[in-house]
Order: sequence, then C-alpha cells, then structure tokens
Amino acid sequence: MSVSAARPNGSAPGASSTGTLRLNVTLDDRYAAESGPILLSGIQALVRLMLDQRRLDVRRGHDTGVFVSGYQGSPLGGLDQELRRSQRWLDPADVVFTAGINEELAATAVGGTQLLGQLAGRRKEGVTGFWFGKNPGLDRAADAIRHATLSGTAPLGGAVALIGDDPSAKSSTVPSSCEPICRSLVLPLLAPGSVAEILLFGLHAVALSRHAGLWTGMKLVADIADSSATVDADGALEQIPVLALREDGAPPVLLPPHNLDAEHDLMTARLARVFEYARLTSLNRIVFEPARPRIGVVAAGMGFQATLRALDDLGIDEDAREAIGLRIIQLGMPWPLDAGTVRELTDGL
Repeated sequence: MSVSAARPNGSAPGASSTGTLRLNVTLDDRYAAESGPILLSGIQALVRLMLDQRRLDVRRGHDTGVFVSGYQGSPLGGLDQELRRSQRWLDPADVVFTAGINEELAATAVGGTQLLGQLAGRRKEGVTGFWFGKNPGLDRAADAIRHATLSGTAPLGGAVALIGDDPSAKSSTVPSSCEPICRSLVLPLLAPGSVAEILLFGLHAVALSRHAGLWTGMKLVADIADSSATVDADGALEQIPVLALREDGAPPVLLPPHNLDAEHDLMTARLARVFEYARLTSLNRIVFEPARPRIGVVAAGMGFQATLRALDDLGIDEDAREAIGLRIIQLGMPWPLDAGTVRELTDGL
C-alpha cells in the first residue's frame, strides 16, 4: 500500500499546484479543472466527489461507473438540482443520477449497483453507488441499507450514504444525528469538517467500502453543505491508497443459513478490514503533538473545526499549546473506534 502526501496549499488564485499560472479561469473549473485551486460549495463538492471518483479509477486503469440516487432534504436539499445542472460533466464521466421516489427505493437502487458482477453482458468492471438524504430519511431507508450492507459491496464498486444531519431540527420535525442509526446498521461513519474534507473523506469512504465490503456513511451538516471554500483540485486524489482488491465472489443469499454466515462475516472479517483501513490511512490522527503531552482534546467533523477556532479565539497558539502540553486529536472516522486506536491516541495523557 502507498499513501502520498497532500499537495502544498497556499497557491495564488488561478495558479496550479505546481505554481504555474492557469489562464482562462472560469466557473466551470469547479468540475473541469484537474489541478490548482477551485472554488466549491459543500453541495458542489459532493458532485465533484463523484467526478473525482471516476478520475481516480481512470488513473488506475479501471473501467467503472457511478450511480447516484436519493431524496432531497436540508441540508442536502439542493444536491439533486446541482446534479441536474451538472449533467454535461456527469454524462461523459459515466455518472448516472436518478432521483429517488423515496429514500428506501433510492437505497434499494444503490444497493443493486453492487450486484453488477452477477449480470451477463455487463459493460463495466464495477459501479460506485451514492445514496443521499437527510438523517430522518436514513431512518426510513434503514431496512434497505441493512440488507444491502449485509449482502456486501463489490471490490470495484462500493456504496456510500451521504447523510444530511439536522441536529437543530431546522427543517425537520425532530432533531436528529446519524451516529446511533449508523451504529445500528454497522455503517462506518466518516465526519468531514470542511469543504476540502468532503472530497478527501468521500474518496476514503468509497475506498473503505470497497476494501471492507460494506456500505459506509458520511455525516454532512448545514455548516459544511452551505459553506464555500477554495480547495486544491487534485489534493484529495493523491491521498487515496492503492490496495489489493478483495476476491470477488457471489453475494450471499439472505436466507438461513447463508444470512447467518453473512452476519458473522460482517461482524468479524469485514469490520476488521474497516479498522485496518482506518489505521493505514490515519483517518483518526494526532494533528498537534507537544513535546510533553498532558491534556488531550478529541473531536470530529465540525466539532474539530470549532475546537481549532476556539483555541485561536482564546489566543492559544502553537507556543501556548506546547507550553500546556495540549495534544489535539481528530477523529475522521468516529465510528467504529477500536480500543487499540483510542489507547494509542491518548497514550501518556
């Protein structure tokens, strides 16, 4: 396995990551540019993610496609509209968007992409599926996703649930947070805290789903989905590892005794591969380590970004963090957490 370092940030607007000025900068760069800085909203980053997944597969010699389906709802309420507006970029990249009649039918369709290997006359090596919806919609689609993740994912497919969380019930009848239901569904959850991390963690979510053989989830809140930022167009692609493909076999028949065997495989071998991927890619990591660590702050997603901002607002810069022995830990994958990783990240505190 190899993991490349991220490209340096701080390029001037219109410059590529190598420092060369890019001429004729346009708004189309958000989807067309393959290097240099681009301006994205959180919703546009999700569309860019699907295009980047195809770019990554093409670079690695894989003939794949992407299928997207879901049901609109804040904070991902504009994703279906942005997908339709971006059709001229999606069609040439073999990214197919079909709006879901409801959340569970969308999840069933995405789950079906992982059965491509059972079809005669298939034209692709695999299809990556993306489901999107708000957290109450995840609850509604739980049965379909539970069956799909028990059945498994294809080595060159993968299935990712893009989950819009609405903890303040801004547009929901009840406050919601996706962690409990993801745990119930055995859905590893990645938590980006910025627009750039939507691209990075989204690609990791696909790679993790392929490597482990189960669905993954990505938690998205309004503060990220509604924000905009300048990001490096190819910075995320360079950080996704090249791993040996799992052996591709027929999915289990979900009837006794095969469904019991599938559940055992899910809770043992496949979860072990989740932990393996998280460790190899440092999804959970120490981002600041003083010479003599005494106190640790552990946070994920927007909580991690809020922690960094709070420290800055309080005037606790790197020198102050060093003086008080403050270790800062980011959980890119807050669930599942294995005890060994927790011990390593908090050792000595």
